[in-house]
Amino acid sequence: MNEELRIVIIVSARNTADKIIRAISGFAFMPFVVRGKGTAPNSIVEALGLGEPEKDVIFCFSDKKDVQKVYSTLSKKMKNKTGIAFAIPVSAVGGKLSLDLMLGNSKKIVRSVLKKEKKQ
Repeated sequence: MNEELRIVIIVSARNTADKIIRAISGFAFMPFVVRGKGTAPNSIVEALGLGEPEKDVIFCFSDKKDVQKVYSTLSKKMKNKTGIAFAIPVSAVGGKLSLDLMLGNSKKIVRSVLKKEKKQ
Protein backbone atom coordinates (compact mmCIF):
# COMPACT_ATOMS: atom_id res chain seq x y z
CA MET A 1 0.00 0.00 0.00
CA ASN A 2 2.75 2.50 0.88
CA GLU A 3 4.23 2.26 -2.61
CA GLU A 4 0.97 3.54 -4.09
CA LEU A 5 0.22 6.30 -1.57
CA ARG A 6 1.53 9.82 -2.12
CA ILE A 7 1.72 12.88 0.09
CA VAL A 8 0.68 15.86 -2.00
CA ILE A 9 2.01 19.22 -0.86
CA ILE A 10 0.45 22.38 -2.26
CA VAL A 11 1.75 25.88 -1.55
CA SER A 12 -0.65 28.64 -2.56
CA ALA A 13 -1.69 32.17 -1.67
CA ARG A 14 -3.26 32.70 1.75
CA ASN A 15 -7.01 32.02 1.96
CA THR A 16 -7.09 29.63 -1.00
CA ALA A 17 -6.91 26.35 0.97
CA ASP A 18 -10.68 25.82 1.32
CA LYS A 19 -11.24 26.26 -2.42
CA ILE A 20 -8.35 23.94 -3.26
CA ILE A 21 -9.46 21.24 -0.82
CA ARG A 22 -13.01 21.30 -2.23
CA ALA A 23 -11.68 21.08 -5.78
CA ILE A 24 -9.41 18.07 -5.18
CA SER A 25 -11.58 16.22 -2.65
CA GLY A 26 -12.42 13.53 -5.22
CA PHE A 27 -8.76 12.63 -5.66
CA ALA A 28 -7.09 13.53 -2.36
CA PHE A 29 -7.98 12.91 1.28
CA MET A 30 -7.07 13.85 4.85
CA PRO A 31 -6.09 17.46 4.10
CA PHE A 32 -4.10 19.35 6.68
CA VAL A 33 -3.49 23.09 6.28
CA VAL A 34 -0.58 25.02 7.72
CA ARG A 35 -0.39 28.78 7.51
CA GLY A 36 3.01 29.73 6.19
CA LYS A 37 4.99 32.87 5.73
CA GLY A 38 7.69 33.14 3.10
CA THR A 39 10.74 35.30 2.84
CA ALA A 40 11.33 38.35 0.67
CA PRO A 41 10.49 37.68 -2.97
CA ASN A 42 13.21 36.87 -5.47
CA SER A 43 13.08 36.07 -9.19
CA ILE A 44 12.37 32.34 -8.69
CA VAL A 45 9.69 32.98 -6.10
CA GLU A 46 8.11 35.56 -8.41
CA ALA A 47 8.24 33.17 -11.38
CA LEU A 48 6.33 30.57 -9.36
CA GLY A 49 3.78 33.16 -8.33
CA LEU A 50 4.72 32.88 -4.68
CA GLY A 51 5.80 36.50 -4.22
CA GLU A 52 3.27 37.20 -1.50
CA PRO A 53 4.76 36.19 1.85
CA GLU A 54 1.53 34.79 3.37
CA LYS A 55 0.87 31.21 2.24
CA ASP A 56 -1.43 28.25 2.73
CA VAL A 57 0.49 24.98 2.74
CA ILE A 58 -1.79 22.00 2.22
CA PHE A 59 -0.69 18.45 2.98
CA CYS A 60 -2.97 15.64 1.82
CA PHE A 61 -2.81 12.07 0.60
CA SER A 62 -3.59 10.69 -2.83
CA ASP A 63 -3.27 7.37 -4.58
CA LYS A 64 -0.46 7.32 -7.12
CA LYS A 65 -3.00 6.88 -9.93
CA ASP A 66 -4.87 10.05 -8.87
CA VAL A 67 -1.96 12.48 -8.50
CA GLN A 68 -2.19 13.62 -12.13
CA LYS A 69 -5.92 14.27 -11.58
CA VAL A 70 -5.03 16.48 -8.60
CA TYR A 71 -2.58 18.44 -10.76
CA SER A 72 -5.11 18.78 -13.61
CA THR A 73 -7.83 19.94 -11.24
CA LEU A 74 -5.52 22.51 -9.67
CA SER A 75 -4.56 23.78 -13.09
CA LYS A 76 -8.21 24.19 -14.16
CA LYS A 77 -9.65 25.56 -10.92
CA MET A 78 -6.82 27.89 -10.00
CA LYS A 79 -6.27 29.56 -13.40
CA ASN A 80 -5.86 33.04 -11.96
CA LYS A 81 -3.94 31.86 -8.92
CA THR A 82 -0.42 30.59 -8.85
CA GLY A 83 1.48 28.30 -6.58
CA ILE A 84 3.28 25.02 -6.57
CA ALA A 85 2.25 21.42 -5.98
CA PHE A 86 4.27 18.24 -5.78
CA ALA A 87 3.84 14.68 -4.58
CA ILE A 88 6.21 12.29 -2.88
CA PRO A 89 5.77 8.63 -1.97
CA VAL A 90 4.75 8.03 1.63
CA SER A 91 7.56 5.48 1.81
CA ALA A 92 10.03 8.34 1.21
CA VAL A 93 8.87 9.98 4.44
CA GLY A 94 9.61 7.16 6.80
CA GLY A 95 7.42 4.40 5.45
CA LYS A 96 4.81 2.51 7.41
CA LEU A 97 5.76 3.94 10.81
CA SER A 98 5.16 7.51 9.61
CA LEU A 99 1.89 6.51 7.97
CA ASP A 100 0.67 4.79 11.15
CA LEU A 101 1.59 7.88 13.19
CA MET A 102 -0.24 10.21 10.80
CA LEU A 103 -3.30 7.97 10.80
CA GLY A 104 -3.37 7.87 14.60
CA ASN A 105 -2.54 4.18 14.91
CA SER A 106 -0.43 4.66 18.02
CA LYS A 107 -1.66 1.42 19.66
CA LYS A 108 -0.46 -0.51 16.63
CA ILE A 109 2.95 1.17 16.87
CA VAL A 110 3.30 0.45 20.59
CA ARG A 111 2.37 -3.22 20.07
CA SER A 112 4.94 -3.45 17.28
CA VAL A 113 7.69 -1.95 19.46
CA LEU A 114 6.82 -4.20 22.41
CA LYS A 115 6.81 -7.26 20.14
CA LYS A 116 10.31 -6.36 18.87
CA GLU A 117 11.57 -5.85 22.44
CA LYS A 118 10.27 -9.27 23.50
CA LYS A 119 12.20 -10.90 20.66
CA GLN A 120 15.45 -9.33 21.87
